[in-house]
Amino acid sequence: MGVDPTPFIVNLTLGFYENRYLEKLYKQDYFSLILMGKTFKLIDDITTVNSDGVFGQHVGDIDPSSLKLNKENLHYDEANVLGLSVRIVNGKFFVKVYDERDDFPFQKVQFLGKILMYHVAQF
Repeated sequence: MGVDPTPFIVNLTLGFYENRYLEKLYKQDYFSLILMGKTFKLIDDITTVNSDGVFGQHVGDIDPSSLKLNKENLHYDEANVLGLSVRIVNGKFFVKVYDERDDFPFQKVQFLGKILMYHVAQF
């Protein structure tokens, strides 16, 4: 069929580990579970809002030790997630488009125009 199953397999695998941990947390530390109630995930990006640092305390216990999670935000009121740059200033959210390729230490080169012309010429 030509479909790459990797994102689906990753999502199912990580979802399994997260669900198992949440069931355990429900029985042992319900208050922490409530604080992490505004935690969202899309494949490998996790965003948590107003967890008072509780998510950071539990993050190492959720997934297997073979998986390394990187904290991407430097400040509690600013983060780049899913192509957006989000800042909180005086209780207001400011959102703008974020392109992570701009952070790479090298110059980008695009060849897209020639590739598209080649494909169009074939049809």
